[in-house]
This record gives sequence, structure tokens and C-alpha cells, in this order.
Amino acid sequence: VLPLDAELDAAPGFELDPLHEAEARRAPGLLQKYRTRALLVVTGACAMHCRYCFRREYPYETEHSDTGRWREAIAAIGADSAVREVILSGGDPLSLGNARLGALTQALASATRERGGLDSLRIHTRNAIVLPSRVDAGLLEWLRAQPWRVTVVLHVNHPHELSQDALDAVRALHGTGVQ
Repeated sequence: VLPLDAELDAAPGFELDPLHEAEARRAPGLLQKYRTRALLVVTGACAMHCRYCFRREYPYETEHSDTGRWREAIAAIGADSAVREVILSGGDPLSLGNARLGALTQALASATRERGGLDSLRIHTRNAIVLPSRVDAGLLEWLRAQPWRVTVVLHVNHPHELSQDALDAVRALHGTGVQ
């Protein structure tokens, strides 16, 4: 996680947008590479700034996660009946408070209700591992309340990161019924 001067050296074959996410942008903070799946970049905040992160060059400064930006992205999701899964990513979506997560998923539910809703919500997070206290009662309640199948994708770099607190957090997540 510590930066090195060598990171600034140009390297043949490497690019700032290796996943070509700029081409997949449908609205501020909304990426869609696949017809039935959309990725919502909800925040640039993350507990760790991994040096290899493929979003380290993402233009977060122009894609803020304020309510106005979410509205445009959520409207695009709501208008596309092919989208059945929304992925919350970032940064780390668990950097948001429980109230903001609740407002976000309520907006998603409202926007997609007329077209039959979504099938699943996927959350990509590192916070459950590096900040296990983030998996609190409010977050667990929010997860249980979701009307969709919820999958939590944990980012773990090494088994040594799996402290007892992190394992307890993972068990608590699993106890909500998330995959």
C-alpha cells in the first residue's frame, strides 16, 4: 500500500484505464460492460489505497457520489429493463454510512419497480476485512432488508489479513443470508 517512485515510470504495454471503463460509462459513476449488469461507483473513499487498484486513475473528482449524480445513474438503470444486477463498487461502498446505503438502495428499488425490479445486488468491499468494525448492527439490518439476492465480494490480499475480528465480521455478514 506504500507508493513507490517507480510507479510513475512509463512502462510499455501498461495504460491508465486497463479495463477500458471510460468506454463503458453510461452516466456519471455508472459503468455497463454487460447487458444485464451495471456497476455503480458510489464513492472514491476506501480504507486502503492498494497500489495495484485498477481504479486508481478513475476520475472520482468528476464523478462524485452525491445525490444528484446518483439520480442520473439510477435513472439510467431504471430505464434499462435488461439490467438485473447492480454492483456497488468504488472506492469501497462500505465507506458510506448505513443511512446513505439505505437511501441508495431505496432509490434503486423505486427506479426499477415498474419494470419488475432487480434480481441481485453485489457489493465489492475491502472494509469488512481491514475495518471489521464497519460490519455493525445497522449494516447487518440494511443487508437483511434488501429485496434482492445480495452477494458480498470480499477483497482479501493475504490470509494474514483474516484476523479474528475480520472472521467474526464475515460470519456476521453470512448470518444475514448474503452470499
